[in-house]
Amino acid sequence: MRAEKVAPEAVVIILSNRGQQADVDRGQKLGASGYIVKASSTPSEVIEKVSEIVTKAKGK
Repeated sequence: MRAEKVAPEAVVIILSNRGQQADVDRGQKLGASGYIVKASSTPSEVIEKVSEIVTKAKGK
């Protein structure tokens, strides 16, 4: 999305069940602003983490 300039200011958050450090590192390397592991988060925690990631990304 960013490379194609479709949404260059988009905040990309990966929500996955894959929680290995290699997966998280790959997501960050690909430019994601955040990575949330579903299996270890409740729905309210996901919402809280998304809010934190978006706030942090918009503050840059």
